[in-house]
Amino acid sequence: MKLFSHNLFLFILTFGLLACTEDDTADGPVIPTAELVAQNIQLADRGNLDNPADIEIRFEAPTQSGDVDRFSLFFAQVDDTASVTEQIVSGLTAEQQTLVDNTESEYTVRLGPDQTDALGKDFDASQSYVIYVASVGTFEETPFVAITQANAAFQLSEGLLVETLIPDFTASDGLYVATDGTIIASDFGVFDDDLQIGLGTKVFSVTPEGVVSEKATGFVAPMGGGMDSQGNFYFTHENGGDGVDGKVVRVTPDGSTAEIATLPAWPSGVAVDDNDNLYIANFAGPLLHKIAPDGTVSVVAQDNRLFGCVGIDIDETGHIITANFYDGSIYQVTPDSGDISLIAQIPDLVEFFAIGYITLFEGDIYATGIGDNKIFKITMDGQISTLAGTGANGSNDGLIDDATFSNPNGIAADATRRRLYISQFGERALRFIQF
Repeated sequence: MKLFSHNLFLFILTFGLLACTEDDTADGPVIPTAELVAQNIQLADRGNLDNPADIEIRFEAPTQSGDVDRFSLFFAQVDDTASVTEQIVSGLTAEQQTLVDNTESEYTVRLGPDQTDALGKDFDASQSYVIYVASVGTFEETPFVAITQANAAFQLSEGLLVETLIPDFTASDGLYVATDGTIIASDFGVFDDDLQIGLGTKVFSVTPEGVVSEKATGFVAPMGGGMDSQGNFYFTHENGGDGVDGKVVRVTPDGSTAEIATLPAWPSGVAVDDNDNLYIANFAGPLLHKIAPDGTVSVVAQDNRLFGCVGIDIDETGHIITANFYDGSIYQVTPDSGDISLIAQIPDLVEFFAIGYITLFEGDIYATGIGDNKIFKITMDGQISTLAGTGANGSNDGLIDDATFSNPNGIAADATRRRLYISQFGERALRFIQF
């Protein structure tokens, strides 16, 4: 599957290619190849006008002897199908088409409010659309353009979508998204009531396409995660059990690992600021720790309100935002003074199983309601709303009002792809919400 953002360069390249093809074939016939047949167009309720979402298209490449260099995709309202082919062949503006740059059979494209359809009309969620595929290539050294209409129509949706990137995904704890889009996931594992510790041992790396690899292994119930400006990744482990202390681990870009600090009680979530200072929340102690780049450990704040905090992030002003797993409170902490203020407390959550982790995205806080099977949005002035999830325990994809989660726990934002990734402590899976 490929993800294509509709930038001007791609559009200009596509338009230039089609224009040249028409010039080259002016003295000869347009040689058709075998039709492109849409095998399975995953389109219903997937497009999104205000918050662009992916549209997945599968089709067969021509099977005759023509060599297809690339495809272009065009969208038209069903009512306009009679005239659209002529318009496509005669030439379109950059905003009216998108380039598919090879002949794989599966693609994901994105529609947005700055685009128009093949006839120059704005996309409209009340209309039904058809996709046209133009195959561009050569047949016996003669350039050609062959136009085919897909065999299913679709409509755009105005709602956000929940999708599953990886079903049966092992890691159930903290998530972090690197600048290249790699998702790093800690596997706390199944909780052992006798040992009072999770049984997970690994930290995983996941590409945006869902390819999984091991980043670190041989640890005890890894939790949280954050990365500094040098690409070093940090998480906590050996938490719980004896209830005395836990370790902070550093993983360098080359994969080397080292324990860099031992902290009292149950160090949990990790956040890293712009100066590479680490801030560590604490699940079983009223503490918020700081680890400076030189390894110096200090206490930023010690307050009973911080007892039970796991989720932690840093806002654009440098304030620490942390959330309490037990009671659903979300606090702002000033690093220099240790002053604590309440941003919001999400009401009516399952006590002692309230908020898993949090992440900041485009100025708002997003929190996993681990016991309530919901994802919450909290503004910095304390306004609370349910972003996604019916509250039922499950892993059903779909529109955010209909989708279900199973003890959602880790959450992290990919600002570039405008996604929220979510891990699940119940039915294991790596999910995402596409903005």
